[in-house]
Amino acid sequence: MSASESNPREVRRPGTRVFVRSKWRTILPASIFIFLVILAAIGIRSEERAQESRKWIDHTYDVRGVVRSLDTELFKAQANYSQYLLTGDTTRLDQSKSALELGLQYAATARALTSDNSVAQARLNQLDSVMRQIQQLAQSRPSSAGQISAEEVQIEANLAGLAGQAEFICGSMVSEETNLLAIRHQIENRIYRRIFLILGILVALALIALAVHIRLLLQEIQDIKQAQAQIQESRESYRLLSAKLLELRDQERRKVARELHDSVGQYLAMLRMNLGRLTSSPDYLAKSADLLPQTVVMADRAIAEVRTISHLLHPPLLEEIGLASALQAYAEEFARRSNIQATVNVPEDLDRFPKEIELALFRTVQEGLTNVHRHSGAKCVEITLQASAGEVCVLIKDDGRGIQPAVLAKFHAGVGGGVGLTGMRERIAELGGRLEVESSPRGTLLRARLPKQCDAAAETELEMFRTV
Repeated sequence: MSASESNPREVRRPGTRVFVRSKWRTILPASIFIFLVILAAIGIRSEERAQESRKWIDHTYDVRGVVRSLDTELFKAQANYSQYLLTGDTTRLDQSKSALELGLQYAATARALTSDNSVAQARLNQLDSVMRQIQQLAQSRPSSAGQISAEEVQIEANLAGLAGQAEFICGSMVSEETNLLAIRHQIENRIYRRIFLILGILVALALIALAVHIRLLLQEIQDIKQAQAQIQESRESYRLLSAKLLELRDQERRKVARELHDSVGQYLAMLRMNLGRLTSSPDYLAKSADLLPQTVVMADRAIAEVRTISHLLHPPLLEEIGLASALQAYAEEFARRSNIQATVNVPEDLDRFPKEIELALFRTVQEGLTNVHRHSGAKCVEITLQASAGEVCVLIKDDGRGIQPAVLAKFHAGVGGGVGLTGMRERIAELGGRLEVESSPRGTLLRARLPKQCDAAAETELEMFRTV
């Protein structure tokens, strides 16, 4: 049996599970927050990389567009020059030159855009050479419009060949940029998938954290309600206990008064009568020789009754020779009155303890033996006193029918268990100890543990039990 089950003060405190939940309510959100911060940092970095990838994709689109425009202008230059050779229209020649100049501008732009690409720069170098050759061929003019000489045919053929080379180079560059664009699109897609995954994890963690927080909060509310219910039950139990203690105190007082009246009072009354006879007639003692022995016997009986009542109220042996001898004497008297065999096991080298400790242990044994006699139906009971470095323990074990499970469960929950058990538990608890009860159909074991020292506050709180 745990101490929390036997000590009502510990029952009233928040349980271990409540403490663990409160701890997790702090640790879990903090851990999730740290993880969220890490994921957010990764997400921000991924977004930066995605923006950088988008810039490179836009850059690739720009390069590809410039190269295609360059290819188009070269094609226009070659086509317009061919028309010029056929028709002699100088407008076509001017258009060819304009297209060529614009192509040169596009080539310069492409060179600037691909300054970090050595392969593209090599392609542009080849294209510059071809464009210079096209520019040189485009400077020649036909001898007469509409009449093409063999030399001009050769020029047109060379121009067409150069235009084909330029188209091939531009096509290669466009193809390379298209492949590069596909790669950069894959990188961008991978980055965005990572971002979406991180966002999904963030949302999932946020939902999990919210669910766990709500669950812990609901569980804590439930625990608080249970604790409040236990506190209410404990208050009710202690109220009933207080009322019962007052009732027991009144019963004890009536019992003591009845004992004094029926025994000591009667003996004292007979003593008073005998003394009155002696006072009224001095020679009465000579007439009744047995008057004096009767008076002595009645005085002895009155003294014995007073000692018995005093012993029941507070055992004198407890202060005179200690706990061990007081327990032994009380057990012998208990065995004689109840016909239950009582055995006391005490270490030979047992030291004395503070008076409040000895009184609490003695009252525990007294109440325990009373319960054994009233409720257990036992034939034997064994009292064992043990002492360790900082603790003293008394065990009461009987072979009776045991305690009913419902009563024992209430006792363990700290909300009942009978006036006797509850009173013992409170007496022990006020001195910083604990009372443990184990029971089965084969008997009951009661174990009271107390520290060897108790403070002044505990001694003061114990005063309420001295009146019972």
